Formats: sequence, structure tokens, C-alpha cells
Amino acid sequence: MNRRRISAFLLTAAAAATFACTSRSFVFAGIICASAAVGLSGRVRLYMAPGRRAILIAGLALMFALVTRFVPFDDYHVPGFLFYPVAHAWAQYFLTVMVLGFFIRPEPPAWLPLCGVVVMICAGDVLADFRQDIAYRLLSLLFVVFVISYFAACRHYVPRDPHARRTGLDRTLVGAGIVAVTVVLGWVAADLLKKYERSIERLMPRGRGTVRLPGGVGFSKASRLESIIAIKTFSQDAPALRVFGEQAPGYLRGTAFTRFEDSQWRPTGPGRRIRPSPPNTAAAPSSRGHGHVFVFHDVKARRWRELNIWPVPNTVHAMFAPLTAAAVAAPVDELTVSECDVIGSRWLGEGVNYSVLVPDRRPAPPLSPRLRANCLAVPKALDPRIKTLARRIFAGRKDTHARISAVVKHFRKNYKYRIGLTVPVGQDPLTWFLTEKPAAHCEYFATGAAVLLRLAGVPTRYVAGFVVAERNPQGGYWVARNRDAHAWVEAWDDPNGRWVTVEATPPAGLPSRRSASALAGVWDLLKFRMQELRVAIHLHGLKGLAVWCLRRLADLPALMLTTIPGLAVTTLLVLYTIVRLRRPRRPRVGIALEKPDRDVAAIRRLLARTDVRLRKRGLVRRPTETLHQFSRRIHAEGPPDAPLEQFSSWYLRYARLRYLGRTGPDELAELARTMPAPK
Repeated sequence: MNRRRISAFLLTAAAAATFACTSRSFVFAGIICASAAVGLSGRVRLYMAPGRRAILIAGLALMFALVTRFVPFDDYHVPGFLFYPVAHAWAQYFLTVMVLGFFIRPEPPAWLPLCGVVVMICAGDVLADFRQDIAYRLLSLLFVVFVISYFAACRHYVPRDPHARRTGLDRTLVGAGIVAVTVVLGWVAADLLKKYERSIERLMPRGRGTVRLPGGVGFSKASRLESIIAIKTFSQDAPALRVFGEQAPGYLRGTAFTRFEDSQWRPTGPGRRIRPSPPNTAAAPSSRGHGHVFVFHDVKARRWRELNIWPVPNTVHAMFAPLTAAAVAAPVDELTVSECDVIGSRWLGEGVNYSVLVPDRRPAPPLSPRLRANCLAVPKALDPRIKTLARRIFAGRKDTHARISAVVKHFRKNYKYRIGLTVPVGQDPLTWFLTEKPAAHCEYFATGAAVLLRLAGVPTRYVAGFVVAERNPQGGYWVARNRDAHAWVEAWDDPNGRWVTVEATPPAGLPSRRSASALAGVWDLLKFRMQELRVAIHLHGLKGLAVWCLRRLADLPALMLTTIPGLAVTTLLVLYTIVRLRRPRRPRVGIALEKPDRDVAAIRRLLARTDVRLRKRGLVRRPTETLHQFSRRIHAEGPPDAPLEQFSSWYLRYARLRYLGRTGPDELAELARTMPAPK
């Protein structure tokens, strides 16, 4: 144990403590400190060639990158700042590399502080509270002290020429001044960053390992006429939902609105809270999902269709269900249901799945006078030209079905679909759309149909969600991507007493039924399995991990034998096995590696002590110089005095004993006795 190892341990411990303080990853930080303590003495070593060291470090980088991609860090108690899940994984990676430096090299490497700096930067990528902020700053100062101590321990002593003239300030004072200025500037910069962190966060994107939709769009408490299009055009191919079901889920509702004012749809009236239904009762249908069953419509049905919905983490923050859903099974204790039958729960974790239960028949509850009035209300400042248009479209249409067919026919005959619509300045978007007939997207068609039907006396509500039509045959589930986000209308059918879906968007704007390629399907299945693993650990801990592993082992044969990529991998493995079995085996020649024993370590320490004593006399052994060459140089270049001749003879004696294998106790005692005295 020497100064360099002690400084390296303190440096690593300071970085690990900072990481634990900001990320609450106390177990990982404790393992790092314990591992560094094991390597502190230098007796435990991993003897590896330089090439294998590089492969090991690169393999660790790949492993942590995969962890970030499939199982990103997500803790409610750790509010990340900029790209925090990535920063958390890389902090763990560089801490691991710092610990490896104790075992794969004779001495901790010179780049160890650089890894520590990266760890400190990544650990600070959080929205810290007051205590965390003070602790982070103090640990950062301590880290700087340990870095200086480490470099001082790594420095080779070069004696000063006694005849040289000293000019300027002493190097120690200059170094101390630079450190002091750096600390002051760092503290001030931390204060400014803490003060303006919210402003910086709003200016920068948040990296979460998956696509995060812009806040406040689509499935929030209000919906503009550009909200759904923001989802459709934001990473179009990114998955948003994965749904297990026997048939295509079709329209899945995420939100619904009844009031339209100032080009925005808003809800009217608060929702109601429901508690779990008592199990083993007629009111609670059975579900294969986990959690409690919530029944928000009392229905007596012979058959129930179950949809197991997996929302992709950090994408959409809503719960989705078909129009005719009557119950939900979810791992929460409370559920909210709006007046438009939109379900939600603020307690459902990101990425956690839930099951929606749909009966074969579900009579809709009667339309209350209040809800009917809300679903017939039109904007107060509605342009008279829209009312004239409604009278022309619905002329001669007496019943609800005829009026719905008339408005759908009007839009599909006179309009075209296009993503994005630029409304002239000063124009009302809905009025300009209905009168000028420009190509537009689904939100304009749904809003126009809803308002026109209300003018004809048909109660309507505006609905936003996903139209799920893509099938992943490798995983056996349906996929809704961001491009499948959609807006449509639900109209009240008075004669039949039920809500019906009205699709006024031209066919070019409707998500079509399609299937992913085999390779893309397998890749999406792997991502889903990682999400499934996260949810299993989050909900059930080690038990969930064990159950997940057993299920995946049972699925492996089917994956290898029923999918095209699996069959390709299986074929390659079979061919490789056949070639290996038919190839004649060659005897392996083992190479015995010399393992240093205590005597070798002791004689090396004697050499290091002698090198230090000779440095003080102005002679330093070069890295490429052998002991015999150094001995001759001492004799040739050094001043003719007895001590230097003793050094020259000692190096020759050391080389003879070391490389002839004579490193027993007697030889060590003789070398120690004949070691030249320090200056």
C-alpha cells in the first residue's frame, strides 16, 4: 500500500459518495467503495494483456449502453435534469472503470481522475434540493483535494539545481492560487446554475431513453387544433402502445371533450372516483391481468373481451380504452372516470400495463340533461356562414343516421387530407376551414363534424386517442405508433340510446391495417420484454424477476423455431456445431504465467527505494534502460565519489539475484544491508 493507492481510493470513494447522494443509489456506491478497498493493498490482481483490458472496458461500455437503452434508470424520488438516465448509466460505468484500475494494472492509472470528473458531472445532473446541493459542493471540493493529492503521489521527483537562480513566484503558491480561483468560480457557477435551472430545463430537450412527447399536447386537460398533429409528427415510428387482444383493438379513447371555445376543446364537469369492486361477485368480471378490478358500468354479459394494454414509458400519460369498455383491471387503489367515460389514474406508474374489459353487449346509460346540453353547445361567436352551411348539408335529413352520413359525405367529397394547416393571420381556424375547404388533418375534420352535427341537434363529443391496426406477429400483440394518433367524433344516437363513432376524416388520413417486418417485429419484441422486466421488478421485486425469467425460458424454443430470425440463428448454431464436431481436435499447449510471490514483491520494493534515493542525487533510470545499462551510466556520468560507485555495484548485484531466481530471505537481507545510504 502506497500514497498513490490511498489517494486513488479516496478519490474513488468521494466520487461514489457524490453519486449516492444525488441518485440515492446507495447499494451500488457501497459496492464500489468495498471493491476499491479490496484492491487498495494491491495483493489482488487480474493479470490481463493490454488488448484484453481494452476489450473488457469496451464490453462494459456496451453493457451499460444496452442497460440505458432497455432498462433506463427511473426513480420518482430522483428528478433528473438533462438526459439523466443516460448520465446515471455512464456514472455507473466510469465508477466501475475506476475500480477496475485497482486490479488490472500494477498501479492505478494516470487517467483515474478523468473518470472521476465524468462521474461528478453525471452525478450533478439532477434537480437537487438544498441539502443535496450543499453536499454536492462540499464533496466536489473534497474530490478536488484528492485529485491534487493523487497527482502529487504520481509525480516523479526531479531535484532542483542548487546553482539555478529562482525567478518569479514559487510553483506551490501559483498552484494554490489556481485551485482557489477554480473553487470560487465553480461555487459561483453552481449558484447561477441552481438559480436558473428551471429556465435551462425549458430550453433543453430531456433525454429519457425513449421518445417523450411535447408536454401539454394531445391527451391533456385541453386540446388545441394542433395537438394531435404534434404527436403524429413527433418521431412517427416510435411505438406508443402495445395491446394484447384476439382482434384489432381499433379506436382506443384517451380523452374526450364537450366544450369548444377559442379553438380549444375543454372538458365540462368533474369526473368521479371509483374504488375496486369486491372480488368474487357478479359485478366484478374475472381478468387475467394483475391488480384490482374497477367496474364503472354495471353490465350483465355472458362474454367479456379483454385487452391487455402496455403503454410505452415516457410517451403518453393517459389510459386508453374502447368506447364500450365497462371495467378495468389495474394495480392501483383508485380510478377516475370522466363524464365522457374516459378512465385515468395518477397512481399508475409509467409503463405499467392494465387490462380493459369489454362486454359483448353494453347498453349505454341514459344521456343526462346536463351532458346533453354540453354536447349541443356551440361557440357563442360562431360565424353565421357555418350555420348556413349546416342547413344546406342537413336539408331533408330527419334522423340521426342520415345526418351523420350527410356530414361524413360532405367532408369526404369536398376535402382532402394533409398533415398541417396554415391559417391566415386574423382568421378563425374553424371558420376558415369550413368555408375555404383547405386540405387539413383529423382534428379539423373531427371539430367541424362535431360542430355541424350539434347545429343539426345531434349531441356530439370530440375524442382523441389511437387507431390500432398494426400487428406484430412475432410478439402476438398489436402496436400503436405516434403516427396512429387520431381525433374523431362520438355522436349520440337517440333512437337506439347509445354513442356511435363518427369518422369524418378522408380515408387517406386513417391508420391502415399493416404488419411489421420479421426483423423489426423481433426487435420490438425484445424492447417490450425489457419493459415487461422493469414492470415485473417494480411491482413484485425478486419474485417478479424469477417469474419473468421462467416465462422467457419457456418462450425461447418457440422464438427460435417459429420466427425467421430465430430459424436463421438456429441454423447457424447447428452448422457451427456440426463443423466443430467434424474438425479434429488439437492438443492445447498451456502457457504457465509467472505469479509474483512475496519475495519478488519484496525485492521490487527494495529497487523502488533505491531508485528514489538515486533521484535525489540527480540520476533517474529511463523507462527503456536495463539495470546493467543504468549501472554503466552511473559509473560514466556521475561524479567520482564512493556513494555513486556503491549504487552502480548495487544495481548489478540486484540484477544478478533477481533474474537468476535467487530471491530467498538471505539474499533479500544481503541486498537490504548493502543498499547505499540516502543523501
